[in-house]
Amino acid sequence: MSAHILESFLPWTVDRLKSGKWTRTVWDVIFPPEVTELCPAPTYSIPLGWERWIVRWPTVAMFCVIGFLGGLYLGAHLLLSQRRSQQVPGYFMWGFSFFWYGFMCLGALFTHCIQTNHIRIFYLMDVIATGCCGISAAGGFLSVWKIIDDRRGIWQMAAISTFSLVNILAVTSTPFIRDQIYGIPCAITVILLLHHRRTYGRKALLREEITPDNFNAKAAEKWLAFGVVGAHLALGSVLADRWLCLALGSHGSFLSWVFLGCDMALFSSYKFITALGSLPAGTSDRKAKTM
Repeated sequence: MSAHILESFLPWTVDRLKSGKWTRTVWDVIFPPEVTELCPAPTYSIPLGWERWIVRWPTVAMFCVIGFLGGLYLGAHLLLSQRRSQQVPGYFMWGFSFFWYGFMCLGALFTHCIQTNHIRIFYLMDVIATGCCGISAAGGFLSVWKIIDDRRGIWQMAAISTFSLVNILAVTSTPFIRDQIYGIPCAITVILLLHHRRTYGRKALLREEITPDNFNAKAAEKWLAFGVVGAHLALGSVLADRWLCLALGSHGSFLSWVFLGCDMALFSSYKFITALGSLPAGTSDRKAKTM
């Protein structure tokens, strides 16, 4: 069943993978048909009021609800904090990243888990929110590095304009464009995350002197390392799907691990940026010069 999730959610990409000679071989290794048949989607009928709700992947649904509520709460906290104080770079972009993550989880909840007659609306919500979440996180890293300044109105308007463009493209374009909206921002964010960990993150963790600046910087990087673990869990589970299904059954599908890893990344990213926000004024400028 895991393969069907990707086929329905990334139709153009999966079709190209399955049409190529060697890519089809790789696909069959990761998602062999016999394992797909052994691990159908766990489905439950739950009576709610005057009707019954069909719920698939209940574990995934739980992680989606956590991500939805957590994303909206943490995003609102950072955005409100940014409005009260213009001293912390990154709060605006990271706040929107968490906010969009919440809507990504809401879209995923009704796309993957809860049967609804409006699945296309929630599918588009998932695609749009995932793309905007990745764009915001990338902007958050660039703000932390002082490449852009998301405290300035011009960058905030640029971000909002980009979000609007993503919405228009997702609704009006082809499956190819929607696949790119979903995948490219996430890939860029992962690249920026790895770059950050190999540059400033490593230097911060190696500092021996104990000062408030260094203590908070080290705490930020340790939290971000926890997010890296979540990212590895999410990406690695896709490649290990056949073994997860054989070992844990249908509930062990990669989809559960993807959302668990993403929720881990959400929480750790919040702790990362708030730890940096507690640094004294000017520390961020010194940090940017070391990268």
